[in-house]
Amino acid sequence: MRVDRKRRIKADRETVWAWICDPARYPEFMDGVSRWSVLGERKSGCGARWDVRLQIGAAQIGGVVEVVEFEEPGDLAWNSVTGVTMRGRWRLRERTPGETEVGLRLAYQSPGGLMGLIADRVAAPIVSRSLQRSLRNLQMLVESRPAPQKVEGSRRSADVGRAAQSSRPAQKAQKAQKATRKATKSARPAKKAAKAG
Repeated sequence: MRVDRKRRIKADRETVWAWICDPARYPEFMDGVSRWSVLGERKSGCGARWDVRLQIGAAQIGGVVEVVEFEEPGDLAWNSVTGVTMRGRWRLRERTPGETEVGLRLAYQSPGGLMGLIADRVAAPIVSRSLQRSLRNLQMLVESRPAPQKVEGSRRSADVGRAAQSSRPAQKAQKAQKATRKATKSARPAKKAAKAG
């Protein structure tokens, strides 16, 4: 069974990516997640393995998944290694400047032949609502909080330039704060001289 949901978020792709590339953040916005933890040394990037448990109705499904695609800041995909057969994918597409379409797809197959197929069909609406809530939760976090620190993952050399560009707004903000502090400090001696005179 494959379920796919999309939502537009008022943020650039790099900001949304900062939330979805870090598996430690998934419990903050993913609906029905009872566990999403890192296994091994690699936290993110191709080859990273995560222990995933999702609550679907009364049942917990999941197992160990491995990241098989990590193309910053647009695509992240994983496949199951153990447990329930499961594939997931995040797809980020900037539709207009400052607005990103976020797609989340989850494909899964319960064991058990015909009974598993019936279970998948029954669970599909539950999974669909869960993905929709996850995207809504992600939207609320992204639009109301600053982007989290980036997680190191497998990167391509072209991504280094993008990372530098995404840090420029933060550098400009720091410079503006310094200028404000300098202006405030220089105004203090003038106030003291006026009081003394």
